[in-house]
Amino acid sequence: AGAPMRLQLNTDESYALSIGSNSAGQVTANITANNFFGARHGLETLSQLIVYDDIRREVQVVANASIADAPFYKWRGLLLDTSRNYYSVKAIKRTL
Repeated sequence: AGAPMRLQLNTDESYALSIGSNSAGQVTANITANNFFGARHGLETLSQLIVYDDIRREVQVVANASIADAPFYKWRGLLLDTSRNYYSVKAIKRTL
């Protein structure tokens, strides 16, 4: 009974991300998760902490951080932005 291969209602999507740097300026990131789904969320969070500075022509990374996160609810929400996008009634009913 290994980690789930499919995302289900009770899948544990939690993760912990720790970022540290040493005196030489090297940055190390460590993601700990119980399965692929948590690790994927950790990688997405890490990607949001990295930016390329076009002016300095360098990659900038947060030097020190500690994040522990998990979805608050077990289910996902859905947003249909009907004020800026046209959806036919048939498409809305199909989605619901």
